[in-house]
Amino acid sequence: MKISRKQIYWGIGITAGLVTLGIFVHKHRKRIREVAEEAAEKAQNWLRPVLGKITSKFGFRTDPKTGAANVFHNGIDLAIPIGTQIKSPMPGIVDAITTGGIGGNQVIIKHNNGYKTGYSHLTKALVKKGDKVKQGDVIALSGNTGKSTGPHLHLTLTDPSGAKVDPQKMIYSEVV
Repeated sequence: MKISRKQIYWGIGITAGLVTLGIFVHKHRKRIREVAEEAAEKAQNWLRPVLGKITSKFGFRTDPKTGAANVFHNGIDLAIPIGTQIKSPMPGIVDAITTGGIGGNQVIIKHNNGYKTGYSHLTKALVKKGDKVKQGDVIALSGNTGKSTGPHLHLTLTDPSGAKVDPQKMIYSEVV
């Protein structure tokens, strides 16, 4: 069997490519491991804080109170009765408890993976700032406080860099 010059060059190129890939992987193995760990963290099983129908999605919308167009909605709204138990979707530490303002009574949890979840329009927080929470712990009761059109939970998700993320993509992968 005769091997052409083109086949020899292909063979040399493939061999050189594999050697280069091996060197790259060896040189960057720490960062490759970090990226893999970050991906695994993001894929963790988030528990849904409540079961309810999503009535307003993340992103630009018409403001339901003022009618203003193209207002950014930084979370999702879930229709639930007042007094519904809100659960922590992941372990973490209560980062803040606030009252008044647009969100009414709010709880913010910083999770062990660096993400933060925020819960607004609550009747009552059942945790205090600094409390450690486990996945599934009841942290609050839903309500209708702040700038609200009716009883619901406004749920926000913030990534470790501080950017708002669509909770439906990580916590609510389907409309419930």
